[in-house]
Amino acid sequence: MPTFLRLLFLFGFVVEGCLATEQEEGARQMLAKMMQAMDGLNYQGTVALFRNGKLETMKFSHAVNGDVKQERLLLLNSPMREMIRNEDTVWCVYLDSKKMVIDHRPVRQSFLMDLPDDLSGLDQYYSFAITGGEKIATLSAKVVLIEPRDNHRYARKIWISQDNYLPLKFELINRTGEAMEQAMFTELQVKESLPLINFNNHRNFFVQHIHKPETLPFDQTGFVLKNLPEGFEKIQFNRIPMQGTDNPIEHLLL
Repeated sequence: MPTFLRLLFLFGFVVEGCLATEQEEGARQMLAKMMQAMDGLNYQGTVALFRNGKLETMKFSHAVNGDVKQERLLLLNSPMREMIRNEDTVWCVYLDSKKMVIDHRPVRQSFLMDLPDDLSGLDQYYSFAITGGEKIATLSAKVVLIEPRDNHRYARKIWISQDNYLPLKFELINRTGEAMEQAMFTELQVKESLPLINFNNHRNFFVQHIHKPETLPFDQTGFVLKNLPEGFEKIQFNRIPMQGTDNPIEHLLL
């Protein structure tokens, strides 16, 4: 290859690499703004959720009052139920049977999606790209694609509002390109403020409490995990007693 053509080829390769890096950084910045918006704004709307071959509709709201942040899901299909999440507690209210389950284990992830706070540690396992723009619930959105670099993880596709950076639609995609889960706002409103849920309305409900289970050493598990894919690690092992049975549930979190 002549020297001029070789230099031109190398220049094009470098430019293409720089553009790809810039595109990935732009996608990560948009995701970071999305998580800030999800955490800091007051908003509510109607969400359509498709999962396990079933379509559900629900009312969703996120309220911020000082240091208190609260999410609420009200499912509109039978069985009617309501879920409320603070940073340290989740309430699950079964409206038909008048039963309330209060989980005292801290849950930091939103009901909508569970992306980690720090995306920089994912570069080794995922690529990020902005793949275009679409309208969702009449709002303009940028489409961010998160693709795994191996066969051990699922891809994610997120439509992010260009006005307020809230997620308007989400897909979890398997290796054949099929959407395993989909969630989409059919209407969404950002508010100056939203009220926190008052639990006095549920005083006549039967209440069951779930407390943080005892964390056990991994050598007490009844099984052995071998050949974990790179990027997966053992987080904790719990043995959780269940009502009505002497057989507890063993829960291993990776």
